[in-house]
Amino acid sequence: MLASALHGLVGGPASSVGLEAIVEAHRGRALITRPDQLIYGEQDPLTEVYLLVSGLVRLFVGDDANRRTTGILSPPALFGDRDLLAGCPVSQESARSVERAHLLCFMTTDLDTAWADPHLREVWTTDLLRRSARASRFAAYLSQPLEDRLLWILKEHHPTGEGELPIYESLALMTDSAEKSVGRALRTLEESGRLELIGKRGWRFSPQTKESLDEAQLLGLFHHLTLLD
Repeated sequence: MLASALHGLVGGPASSVGLEAIVEAHRGRALITRPDQLIYGEQDPLTEVYLLVSGLVRLFVGDDANRRTTGILSPPALFGDRDLLAGCPVSQESARSVERAHLLCFMTTDLDTAWADPHLREVWTTDLLRRSARASRFAAYLSQPLEDRLLWILKEHHPTGEGELPIYESLALMTDSAEKSVGRALRTLEESGRLELIGKRGWRFSPQTKESLDEAQLLGLFHHLTLLD
């Protein structure tokens, strides 16, 4: 799943037992999206809060001509509640699935009942605590050159340093860039010797790139990394 690609960027692991208990207890609230499906739009009335169980969800503001990504969520993550907590009657951003996603939907009129679930309450509390850190990491991530963003996505998706490339559309969404730019950046990485492209979809880090990424991950220097040429 591509959700693992941003695991280190958007937050740490949650208890799988707790998440499984939530899914089991709230099966009737499940929603399975298509890839690139709009979940809600900017200025839509706030009627539901969502828990992301699997997949990736992109948060953004603006229209097609002037769109800016504000976050990419991996599970478990709650969204749709920030503006509700701030007292806004409508959403201040849009949410769209990057890939097929499994969500649980909670009506805003039924939140008191939902939060009585101790597992859901724990996930929500943990998620609230990590949101500011997630936002700062994401902003720093977007400030990096596209080549570095792509390397980190590949690193998070395949820690061994080799694997199969996600489709360009998904890489473009995860890096907040155009598909053509992704293609150019991959060619630049190959020409510089940092990444080897194998066949149609395969790839492998150079030993130096893998060592640099491993060291930066160990030291927690994700968004401060300057890759070695």
